[in-house]
Amino acid sequence: MRRLLLGLLALALVVTGGVIGYRALTVGDPPPAVPLPERTYAVASPSPDDQRSAEVEANPDDATRTSEASGSSSTAAEVAMSPDEMAASRLYVPSLGVYATLTDEGFSGGRLSLPGEAWRVGLDTGSAPLGSASGTTLLAGHVDHDGVPGALRGLGEIAPGALVYVTDARGERSTFVASGLSTYIKTGLPRDLFDVGGERRLAVVTCGGPIIEVGGEHHYRDNVVLTAVPA
Repeated sequence: MRRLLLGLLALALVVTGGVIGYRALTVGDPPPAVPLPERTYAVASPSPDDQRSAEVEANPDDATRTSEASGSSSTAAEVAMSPDEMAASRLYVPSLGVYATLTDEGFSGGRLSLPGEAWRVGLDTGSAPLGSASGTTLLAGHVDHDGVPGALRGLGEIAPGALVYVTDARGERSTFVASGLSTYIKTGLPRDLFDVGGERRLAVVTCGGPIIEVGGEHHYRDNVVLTAVPA
């Protein structure tokens, strides 16, 4: 039952190692709503797209690349990325320009902790390992964090067949293809997202929808969920 409470994931963030339950998104005025996907889908056998390279925001955890990007003439620190350029423990989605660090996170008090930085995405250590041949590996990250756009802010725009790359702590890379995009009220995430057995897939979760007030604090009402199958 503890794993069925991921629906509260956006309400429990890890900051300097401590879990803050039902943390307000901002102090003062609530943040703007995040539009939910215009369409959802479920594709049994998605055809992979051919986009492998993309310009991505420089990841602060990649010191060399960040330094090079900061020294460029571009107003936005961007770098060229491809699957072969990925560092260890990374999530890369070329079609969205997402290149995020994966950090190990777990459940505490029935809530999944999230990284304290907008550019990082949590890897649920209780889900199937990245190198597993079966089961669901669960990733979860911010749509925004303290007013900073989160790594998964564009998740609701991902198209069927989009390639999704992940590397584990050893740098071993796995490739997935977007097969489903869904939205759920936070308390209504499906049980099979937490299945460590069954068919192999990747699930990526962030927040979205209108802002609601809970206990005097503002929170996103919904979760946006991408599912992807091995390429």
